Amino acid sequence: MSSISNDRKTDMKSAPGRVVLVGATGYTGRVALAELANYELPVLVVGRDVSRLQSVLDEIGTPAHVAYGDATATDPIPDLGPNDVVVSTVGPFSKIGFRIVDSVIAAGASYLDSTGEPPYIHDLFTSRSEAAKAQNATVVPAFGYDYAPGAAAGATVLNRAPSANALRLGYFLTNSAAEAISFRKLKRVTTPATRESLVGVANHPSFAFRATSSPFGLSPEPSAHRLLHFTDEHNRDMRAITVGGGEHFSIPEVFTQVESIDVGLGWLGGLTRPAHIGAAVLGTRLQSPPRTPNLRGHPNAHALEDFDAQS
Repeated sequence: MSSISNDRKTDMKSAPGRVVLVGATGYTGRVALAELANYELPVLVVGRDVSRLQSVLDEIGTPAHVAYGDATATDPIPDLGPNDVVVSTVGPFSKIGFRIVDSVIAAGASYLDSTGEPPYIHDLFTSRSEAAKAQNATVVPAFGYDYAPGAAAGATVLNRAPSANALRLGYFLTNSAAEAISFRKLKRVTTPATRESLVGVANHPSFAFRATSSPFGLSPEPSAHRLLHFTDEHNRDMRAITVGGGEHFSIPEVFTQVESIDVGLGWLGGLTRPAHIGAAVLGTRLQSPPRTPNLRGHPNAHALEDFDAQS
């Protein structure tokens, strides 16, 4: 994944750092907390309701320490050190994520989060890159379902097709039969925070990667500006509307030959095309050629274009 600073720390203390988890009481935070129980790592969970955090720890059985911290405060995490790794699953990130990142940067620590909010990802890179480099901090946003699978899929494709210079990635929620779920079922397979982030994506300006654009190779365009077509293994047409993503930053860092990246969200089911048409009111309508080229169809590539929501 892409990071705002990839520099190795040269002033690291000899004492081992901690994994500091923010958002442990939420769905994604609980999943992360349960996973941390499998590793022999010192864990600190931080939040405003210490008693509730302790209840979650007792329920899951993860050995960890608890500390008070307020994500909206100037100093949201107590006593951060350069060896610490902060994992944030608390959102909406565009509202409360920046103070956490700023505290990580000030400490020269490391940061991962589960954001799926393109404006937040964009703002982190454009406004915090220089500060992170100056403090030797590492900041890696969008390290969850959004948008780590797409970065891994894109890297797989480009490693097997090194001459490729354009990439299209699609995210889909499917059932056990690998069929895209309908929009009305979205509530059953997503959390409230995820749905709030989805609304935020639709209501904010977005971007695509075009190597000729600057800075960061980003080309401004509204969400749903393009309608992407993919074909699954059963030759079914699957549509997605374009959104900004972490892949626009992570993939060009490694694969410098790439000139164009589009990321598509296929969660809207039958509302995908109407959403695209609605976005077209704001500008020129652009539509990708149906089915070709598509990542899954490349003879040397096996792209992870859709992911089973039941897994």
